[in-house]
Amino acid sequence: MKNIFKKYFGIWVAVLFWLAIVATNFSPNTFLSGWDNLHPEFNFSVNLKRALFASWQEYQGLGLLGGMGHASDLFRQILLWISSFVLPVNFIRYFFHFSMLLAGSLGIYFLLKDSILEKSGESPKKWGSLGGAVFYLFNLGMLQMFYVPFEVFSVHFGFLPWLFWGVFKYLKDTSKKNLLIFLLINILAVSQGYVATVFIVYLMALSLFLIAYFLFYRQHLKRIFLILIFTFLINAFWLLPNLYFVFNDVWTNTGAKINLMSTENNLLLNKKYGDFKDVLLLRGFWFENTELQASGITEYIMGEWVNYLNKPLVTEVGYVLFGLSILGMILAIVTKNKKAVLFMPVFLLGFTFLANDAPIFSFLARLLYKLPLFSQIFRFPFTKFSILTAFCLAIYFGILIAEITRMNFKKVEIFGYILIFLPAVFMCPVFQGKLFYIKEKAKIPSEYFEVFNFFKNQDQDTRIANFPQTIFWGWTNYKWGEQLYSGSGFIWYGIQQPILDRAFDVWSKQNENYYWEISQALYSKNQELFEKIFDKYQINWLLFDGNVINTNEYRALGVELLEDILSNSEKFSLVAVFGKIKIYKVNLDSSYNSFVALAENLPQIEPSYEWNNFDQAYQEYGNYFSENLKNLSRAIYYPFRSVFTGRKTEELTFDIEEREGEFVFRQKISSDFRGHDLVLPSEYEGKELVYVNPDNLGQIQYFLPRASLKEDVVEVVFPKINGYFSANLNSNKDSRFLVEARNCNFFSKGKVENKKEGEYLRLLSLDANNCSAAYPLINFPHNLSYLIKVNAKNVKGKSLLFWLENINLRRADQELYLPKNKEVSYIIQPPMTEDGLGYTLHFDNISIGRKETINDLGEVSVYLLPYRFLTQLALVPKTEQVLPPLIRSDLKVDHPNPSLYIVNLENLIDESKDQTLILSQSFHSGWRAYEVGGISDELKTMDKIKATFAPLFGKEIKDHILVNNWENGWKIDSSVNNSKFIVLIFWPQYLEYLGFIFLLLTFLVLIF
Repeated sequence: MKNIFKKYFGIWVAVLFWLAIVATNFSPNTFLSGWDNLHPEFNFSVNLKRALFASWQEYQGLGLLGGMGHASDLFRQILLWISSFVLPVNFIRYFFHFSMLLAGSLGIYFLLKDSILEKSGESPKKWGSLGGAVFYLFNLGMLQMFYVPFEVFSVHFGFLPWLFWGVFKYLKDTSKKNLLIFLLINILAVSQGYVATVFIVYLMALSLFLIAYFLFYRQHLKRIFLILIFTFLINAFWLLPNLYFVFNDVWTNTGAKINLMSTENNLLLNKKYGDFKDVLLLRGFWFENTELQASGITEYIMGEWVNYLNKPLVTEVGYVLFGLSILGMILAIVTKNKKAVLFMPVFLLGFTFLANDAPIFSFLARLLYKLPLFSQIFRFPFTKFSILTAFCLAIYFGILIAEITRMNFKKVEIFGYILIFLPAVFMCPVFQGKLFYIKEKAKIPSEYFEVFNFFKNQDQDTRIANFPQTIFWGWTNYKWGEQLYSGSGFIWYGIQQPILDRAFDVWSKQNENYYWEISQALYSKNQELFEKIFDKYQINWLLFDGNVINTNEYRALGVELLEDILSNSEKFSLVAVFGKIKIYKVNLDSSYNSFVALAENLPQIEPSYEWNNFDQAYQEYGNYFSENLKNLSRAIYYPFRSVFTGRKTEELTFDIEEREGEFVFRQKISSDFRGHDLVLPSEYEGKELVYVNPDNLGQIQYFLPRASLKEDVVEVVFPKINGYFSANLNSNKDSRFLVEARNCNFFSKGKVENKKEGEYLRLLSLDANNCSAAYPLINFPHNLSYLIKVNAKNVKGKSLLFWLENINLRRADQELYLPKNKEVSYIIQPPMTEDGLGYTLHFDNISIGRKETINDLGEVSVYLLPYRFLTQLALVPKTEQVLPPLIRSDLKVDHPNPSLYIVNLENLIDESKDQTLILSQSFHSGWRAYEVGGISDELKTMDKIKATFAPLFGKEIKDHILVNNWENGWKIDSSVNNSKFIVLIFWPQYLEYLGFIFLLLTFLVLIF
């Protein structure tokens, strides 16, 4: 027994440290949940299926191409499912993250013991391996990745050492046993690919390591290539679909509103913590994040750690630990430990990305960030490279300990033994229960699990809209009794039906556009528009969660507006109540069958739009299709179909010309519309342009806009009305324009300053938010629309953040950054509620970190805009009669997985009619339709296999069209035979199947 303890002494100590962490950080009767999280334990069967058929993420709102490595979580979920037979559901996520801590610590131990310190004596090997394990387990990089744990980073932490351990074993000996070990480790680590950039970081590190290995040893080139090939084959099942996303849809992600607003901020925030004083401690932007706490005060989420690091000598210990690791690196060079030196380029890789605002390293980082998409892929360099850097530092700390204990001086050896435990001393608050953010230890109310059970008994092929949806950020705050909870969400892990939550908008234009439309309908309290949106997007359920809060203002949630709409509508029926959660059934005008329907007489509406918050065409005609400005003779054309500027002003699709006393909106159109009539809005009251004399409010005059069609150009001219509902602010005419500088970043002690620069107000900020430029328009009614003209110049740093505050609801009706390369911007505020009154114009000059922000704010003008006139104006064929669309859902549909639909159209195809087969999933070119013969009505196993591989057995229907500006449609015309079955398939799913074949063949080759 004594010999066993002595032999495995290092392992016992590492395990004891780990047990101490578990004992002090587990909170019984809570879920480890919040921020970004995965909860497959809420419904394993549903989530395993999603991972198995991962290319099309049907549950994410309107459906979308998976932009993350969803399939990579498959094997982890299987292991968790096995563990669920013995573990309570609330402990499973705790168990997983705790196990990754242990795996990472032991991984470093064995990497040092078996490979890097292989040729050292037993004592140096034992103590050096233990030193590395303790350092890896106790450092600020580890803390920040586990404080609000996300499975990807935990897997990366847990298996990074083991991956290199397996590489060493295979490089040393290519036996089947070692290859099998290498492959199994890679399978266990495959979940790091859920965020593909983490896998890219590992691949970069592995490549640098193997290049260094070949340069050092000048051998084993074949083994090196085989390691890279096997790494690809193991990961291909998730990597191939992800590469398809990168080459086809990555701009959807980079152009999402959330990323437009946050990418530059994130990079600057990482640069703020990219100097030596922070990087040497592995301290990152997590120390900057703030959130509302249960006390009712907004505080740093890592507040206790912020205070701890401010104590005397604490940071000094952190710097000493870094210095000791660097000393270990030097010793590795001096002692010619080639295996340790192999990790030097890996360390430089991680350190360069972290030290992106430090001398020398910042230059290298700037070069890298000039590469295409680099700023998007690595907009959070700390989360991607901190673990890798800590990993290398742990190796070199272990080498230092090994070299110290190798010495024959007793006192020096004792000093080495003491140093082993220094990282644990430095991170001692971990033993006080401070490993996880307190709000992560959540007591999720039972009502959510009742909701899960409710939807288990409902049609799975239906869609849910959840409310409140108050902001575009994809982040929700809850209050459960006295407990606060925040995060990207969790309910879809327990519900199979798709949910239209903001967390998915970053991956789908259609999901985001739904938000703009439903937000406009709700906050304008337009009941008819609100109801129509549910029909347009085929939403069968409305789920209202009364636990959701707005941390700034309750009214901003729009709860009262929603309740008014629901109470006055016959479209929504309350069917279930669980605590504060209410579920309404939606009475759709036409319901689809498993997201599929057959339509007749759809009108053609042009143009399709990228972004909009109001679909006039659907209001007038109901269901329609678009063909990207093809076959225009029968098309109805709205020249000003989108007058939306809620994302950025550069996305306006028409020209604005300013003349003396008037504006001209100009849209160029195709010559194919010369046979069309320009139809003015019917029943237009002409009360959008109203002059009210500021000195005599009883003096009122109305003006009408003028519309014309000349030489393939549609023009709308309307006057600038300088009355009670207009504003003109500039430094020469309005004293309100010149204001005293004020910092609204209460957690920063930065500098703000305002200066007069000719006709401009110069706003300056340094690590602060100069929010002084705010101008109230208290008399502006919300039922009118406004054109806001802003003159501004970006001098340095970030451009101005403009937001339009709705004084009634205390929310931002508009929030966007002004362009850096334009001096004049136009922002359109649509009409809102009939009884609303008052806005405030805000121009925030934001600086993050050491980069100064300077903007010049010039004249700001606000004029009335004929919004309804513009959006209703249309070009209509002279003789074409529009028939009412007919939707048929009496077709049989088999929908075995998210990427496959088998549609039985027996006796439904009529060549004499204009028919369109509609798939109510976000439009994507990856969706294909095939006529497939020889399938029986019973849909036997062989029939489903035949359908699954429809491209091999069927004839493709080529006419793929856009329906309702978001969903898929295929024209069923004379070219389509009267086949019984049409198969709809999302072909990128074959890439995942191909990856599974690679995986299977890899193990078959190994076995045989």
